[in-house]
Amino acid sequence: MQDPQLSARNLISQDEQALWDLWLRYWANGGNAQLIEFDAYIHGAYECSATDLEILAFSLEELGDLRQA
Repeated sequence: MQDPQLSARNLISQDEQALWDLWLRYWANGGNAQLIEFDAYIHGAYECSATDLEILAFSLEELGDLRQA
């Protein structure tokens, strides 16, 4: 997978609801950023841990799988 931040930005630019959906997946998978922090991180204005980056990548994969089903 390419850079999860870039993938998330691309997804959100195509569908504004995707931010909420992605954040819910991220939160359910153990992420700890609040929605505003999550949005800032995706847009490069906030730093996240390596663990949160992994959770974001996993959440993107899950959301993609759900949208294809």
